[in-house]
Amino acid sequence: MPVYVVTGANRGLGLEFVRQLSQSTDNTVLACVRSSSSDLADLKQAFKPNESNTHVLHCDTGDLSSIQSFAKEVQKTLGDDRKIDFLINNAAVNSVPEQTSLTIGPDDLTNEIRINVLGPAKTTEFLLAEGILAKTARIVNLSSGLGSMAVSLGITPRKCATYSISKGALNSLTVQQSGELREEGKLGPKCVVISIDPGWVKTRMGGEGAILEPKESIGGMLKAIHGLGEGDNGKFYTYTGKEVPCHARDPGMIMAVRAWVIGYHHRGVWSTSVPNRSPTLVIVSIVFLVITTAFWTFRQGWRWAHRQRGADDWMAACAYVVLLIQTVFGGIAVHYGFGKHREAIQPTLSKALLYFYLYQICYKLLGGFTKLTFCALYLRIFSQKGFATLVMVVSAIVAAGSLAFTLGTVFQCTPVHRAWDRRISGHCINNEAFWYSHAAFNIFFDIVVFIMPIPLIRTLKLARSQKTGLISIFCLGAFVIAAAVVRMVMLRDSAGSTDPTWGSTIALYWTEIEANTSVICCCLPALRVPFLNLWRRIRDGKSAPSKASINHLISPRQTPPSVWSGPQQSHPSVTTYPTKSQHRYQADARSNLSASKGVSMPSNASSGADEKWLGRALHSSRIGTSRSASQEELSRAEYDLPDGLPRRLELGAIYKTTDLHMSMHTVRPGSAPAEEQRQTSLHDVMGEK
Repeated sequence: MPVYVVTGANRGLGLEFVRQLSQSTDNTVLACVRSSSSDLADLKQAFKPNESNTHVLHCDTGDLSSIQSFAKEVQKTLGDDRKIDFLINNAAVNSVPEQTSLTIGPDDLTNEIRINVLGPAKTTEFLLAEGILAKTARIVNLSSGLGSMAVSLGITPRKCATYSISKGALNSLTVQQSGELREEGKLGPKCVVISIDPGWVKTRMGGEGAILEPKESIGGMLKAIHGLGEGDNGKFYTYTGKEVPCHARDPGMIMAVRAWVIGYHHRGVWSTSVPNRSPTLVIVSIVFLVITTAFWTFRQGWRWAHRQRGADDWMAACAYVVLLIQTVFGGIAVHYGFGKHREAIQPTLSKALLYFYLYQICYKLLGGFTKLTFCALYLRIFSQKGFATLVMVVSAIVAAGSLAFTLGTVFQCTPVHRAWDRRISGHCINNEAFWYSHAAFNIFFDIVVFIMPIPLIRTLKLARSQKTGLISIFCLGAFVIAAAVVRMVMLRDSAGSTDPTWGSTIALYWTEIEANTSVICCCLPALRVPFLNLWRRIRDGKSAPSKASINHLISPRQTPPSVWSGPQQSHPSVTTYPTKSQHRYQADARSNLSASKGVSMPSNASSGADEKWLGRALHSSRIGTSRSASQEELSRAEYDLPDGLPRRLELGAIYKTTDLHMSMHTVRPGSAPAEEQRQTSLHDVMGEK
């Protein structure tokens, strides 16, 4: 059962040491606190007294008499048979972080030397004098990167002067102890003394702007401490187990510790003390996500309310979810420093690159979902077999390509985690070529998807204004293509950059714009109808239907409850019956009807029997629709079919002097229409009522 002694255990790193070590009942933990009468609430919650072998002892490392009394108390607690295996000198202060070497206060320096240097020295000395340090003891002095002379030489601005001096002295103490304790009559050749840097941790000393959680820092240090060998004696390590240079200058370590110090002055996304593109990236992401969310919510709500949901709605939902996850990953990357130069975020560089890596995966998926949304919409509103086959082929290529690029992003490096931690040996693909090939694939199929329906729409017998409006909806994708082209140009600076957290930021702006506008464009075809309705109401200056729109409504005839189960209410409506003036529009009605999926009607070259069938239907069918003052459909009456017509007829009609608008409803004599989803037709996109 190993024995651990931890000083400064009442809060911060010392408290987390006790918490993690107490989880094993095999460990005996002596938690040393400056005051045994206050500030111990968190410590008492860190372990269960009845289930762990943890003891709280008093030790003020700034008071020599307190340290001496503590050593005697430890001897009594352990008895004659047990020794200390791990001594963790954690207690320290940084009372004046703003002081420089030119503004040192004598009392401040004396106080920090007394606690940060003399305290660990005397703790080790008095415990050794009591004979309770094991021959193989690991003595760990918690230091700081600021204690390295080589690192401190490259740090600007020069702050924390007294703290840096005290930690440099502590590192020197480590070197002295590592030699002296191995002498004959002391601990012997198997003991190990080291200094270790816990990193910039979110404690009272480190502040909330720090980059490490105590759990992560302590977990790393315990792993490093438990792996110490005799060859590690006298060395200085980071919490990850990497050796810190004390004399030779190491540029990488200098940049890492420089980030730690500068962090006191440029914490957070909005800092301006170092070059920082993060604020612009955050603003662009949030503004576009809010706009996209509004469009997507409106689209889904409209489709849900009108029971027009289909595969394109599910694809749009998947696209939005992926966009949301992508934006979250981008925000986390910014939190860890993405948008700043890599030398300013060395301690969190790997985390920033990890979330940038996840961001790229989402981006590859998003492009596939947005294109498939349009393909699914085309299959719903166009029924021509040749066009449907073309759409299916394009969908298959887009799906396969998106999957291939996504997998290529996931496995861009071997091993995979080298993608965000280049310290790991391995190899990666050529990012520049990979990014350019994906951008070209994306732009090409954006163009294909957006222009596919235009030739088909031009052949429809529609008014010029209707064709223009319909084509303009699909041509709005030009903005997505423009954003993708700009992004492709910006890739030149980011793909080959040796500073990815800074060089990739401009391209990331346009990635966010492209991703959000692509989802917005997915929503626009479904929103043309509600937007036109809103415009008509604004134009008419009132919410009630205009005179022109009322003439398009047909009221239901009264039906028995046994036949129709819809709301039995009275609503403003007008009754209209077919007239001879409508007969000449039958051919155009059939032509337009053929563009709606699932509706099979006679062509212009149809037989006389087909003409007679349609004529009898138009003359003999009495169709009713109940609408509210806001033109929302509330109920639909039964269909009165003449003898000789099919007993099951797929027909829904609103008579106008310009067109016949057909939609799908199942009608069975003697029963109410089934409560099923209405098929989307081309007219739903055009906004014709």
